[in-house]
Amino acid sequence: MIGDPLNLELTRAIESLGWRPPGGPDRFVILPLVIKTPHQRPQLYEIPLDATLEVPISHPEFSWFAELGLRWPALPAISNMRLEIGGINYLATPFSGWYAGYEIGARNLSDANRYDMLSVIARRLGLDLAKESLWRDTAILELNRAVLHSYRKASVSIVDHPEVAAKFELFCKQEESAGRIP
Repeated sequence: MIGDPLNLELTRAIESLGWRPPGGPDRFVILPLVIKTPHQRPQLYEIPLDATLEVPISHPEFSWFAELGLRWPALPAISNMRLEIGGINYLATPFSGWYAGYEIGARNLSDANRYDMLSVIARRLGLDLAKESLWRDTAILELNRAVLHSYRKASVSIVDHPEVAAKFELFCKQEESAGRIP
């Protein structure tokens, strides 16, 4: 598999334009930027490997976690969002931010239509998928621990879901004290 399974159609379209992943097939490859204007064929712009920071995923207790070869970009970067300002649509608006750990662990690396790692992790943890009804919960907990551990180890900002909830609660209180209802 080359790239994120969620973007398989996009990856194949980019490959049809002649792109090949640098270094060969890689499930975590960073796709090039593709820019198409009404009067021009699609143009590919490779993102230099040294222009992105990826965090290798390891676990604070299970050394085998690193053997899974998981990694994730330090920052989310999306370039296909639409932004409307003053009636003008900007169709390739870039966006960047920071991650909440569960976005990576409980979604991107876990969802069946994405990297689908839960059964692999559960088996490595020694769980019996046929007998244990909560194997997914255990696997997702350990994957989320690994993501948080890895980002912090790499000195990359990340928040966990209790932090997100606390910040939202603080935001609501500040809005209420300013006379606004969030």
